[in-house]
Amino acid sequence: MSRPILFALDEDECLLRDVERELVDRYARSYQVVCVSAPEEAIEQLEALAAGQEDVALVLSAQWLDGTTGSELLGRVRALHPHAQRGLLIEWGSWGDGRTGEAIFQAMARIDHVSREGNRRDLPRVGVHEEPNPEPRC
Repeated sequence: MSRPILFALDEDECLLRDVERELVDRYARSYQVVCVSAPEEAIEQLEALAAGQEDVALVLSAQWLDGTTGSELLGRVRALHPHAQRGLLIEWGSWGDGRTGEAIFQAMARIDHVSREGNRRDLPRVGVHEEPNPEPRC
């Protein structure tokens, strides 16, 4: 039996690498990590995983995507993988943005979590117990 899957989508390759690194560092022993950078590819892979009856434990998506939004995509995930947790990745500091706040409010029925580890090097990242990295992230 294969390991459950942690799936992440972000069109920003730099931020996607950050998410992938965090997921692999913490969970690779127990989960398979799959990261993609295009919404179409994400849906294709998630549909194939559903057809293969694979266990998708978590799907993370950036909110602002080309041609769709993360909350819309996560709504589709709910139909494909009803037991998967769904999380919306929001840029650090965007919580106060009216458009982002409205998107979060509209997505509340579709998602389970809203977060982004953040890219502010001067502040600690939520849930990470390490010194901030002074080197550029990308």
